Amino acid sequence: MEPFFLKMIQFSQRHWRDILMATILGAAFSFFSYQRFGLVPPIVFEGKYLDIWFESDCPRVYKMMTDTKADHTRAKVHPLFALLAFPPVYALEKMLTHDAAAAVRLFNAGVAFVWVFAFFILLRLMGCRSLDALLLSLLAAVSAAGMFFFAIPETYPLGSLSLLAAFLVLAASQLRTLSPFGYILMNLGT
Repeated sequence: MEPFFLKMIQFSQRHWRDILMATILGAAFSFFSYQRFGLVPPIVFEGKYLDIWFESDCPRVYKMMTDTKADHTRAKVHPLFALLAFPPVYALEKMLTHDAAAAVRLFNAGVAFVWVFAFFILLRLMGCRSLDALLLSLLAAVSAAGMFFFAIPETYPLGSLSLLAAFLVLAASQLRTLSPFGYILMNLGT
């Protein structure tokens, strides 16, 4: 059996155009998400006012991403969010920015990159041509969700990413047999 990294190298050699296209698309969406986050007034995610940004809970989510003593009463709705969002935001804050808002902004930009990259790859696995996958991914990036919820601290981008991961597992299972462990991980993640 070939080592995993050799399989990955062979895969990337066969599909380098798609990987390059998804990377460029992800970098562009990440950049625009980062820029849009900077346009949002800090009162939206640091203020005391709830429900001022399209039914989102920005102050609560921001606290969950930056403070270990945050109010986790809604953890029953999004049980893994704080476990997934706090460690990278904390690492970004301590290593790069020393500013919690900037760390959340970088984290959101990273999630935006992974989200649009995964969306493009999903479309390609479903059989879309490269140009069609590119156009549909651009459409998803400029949709209301792409424009508004990737520009603020919110749980929706990570939730959407978990669903994309489930669809990727489903699409990959049509091409090759996956181990039951992969399905168990997918169920836990979603």
